Amino acid sequence: MSAQPVLPPELEREVFEATALMYCHIIPILMRVARRIHIWIEPFLYRVVRAEYRTQAIIDVLLNKSPTFCHLAVRHLALLDGSQQFSRDDAVQLLALCKGVTNLALGNSFMADPILIPILAEMALLRLAVSVTDLGCDLSHPLFSSVTHLILFDREEEVLLPLCAEIPNLASLTHLCLFFDLPKHGVVSVLAESSRLKLFLILWPPGTEFNRTKTPHTEDIRFVVGIYGNGYWDQWVDGAHGLPDYWTRGDALIAQKRNGEIEAARYWLE
Repeated sequence: MSAQPVLPPELEREVFEATALMYCHIIPILMRVARRIHIWIEPFLYRVVRAEYRTQAIIDVLLNKSPTFCHLAVRHLALLDGSQQFSRDDAVQLLALCKGVTNLALGNSFMADPILIPILAEMALLRLAVSVTDLGCDLSHPLFSSVTHLILFDREEEVLLPLCAEIPNLASLTHLCLFFDLPKHGVVSVLAESSRLKLFLILWPPGTEFNRTKTPHTEDIRFVVGIYGNGYWDQWVDGAHGLPDYWTRGDALIAQKRNGEIEAARYWLE
């Protein structure tokens, strides 16, 4: 009786890793298949981390992992809030361990702190969501040099206008999102001076008075306005897993305008 065929280890590993990427919800099941599978797949369990009080168990595990494991495993990290269980010190320690992160969100002023700047400067960040005011620097800092997708949580016009004046100097930036509206001259200036920018997205909270958006700021097809809701961070996680999010939806709307499928003047993201 012939033995059952056995895959070469490198091919077997490739199959399990691809499965973990496509179906992240079954990673805990895959890890129980065999010891070698556990070793291969465990890093994928922490590839996307939404750190908040509800995920304290995950944070505790990572804080007890080796720096090498955290550096190689965690690629997308959102630090959303703090509590007695999840402190600013935990956030600093977690970031120091996870310098392989390329997609980082500092969700409120509790998490955005000048003490983080030296740590962030050691990361090769591609996507960053932050209040620059709370972080205590400006966009000329080298930590922004590699960022392609930038979300600014700053909400004061007198702060945002000077920040947006620095946008054309960010050589890697292609996507910009604000959570506060700008006057027309600010929007026009950013788009006119930032030829590399593919999408300029402004997100409004539900129930906001939309009078300022009823008249388009600009006819530039790269300008998009939408609403964010309670599910914003769920969409952030979706995007980290390669699913549709505000960025991809905005890109799709612009593609429709560019291809003549909808009016070029349309700017509202459904």
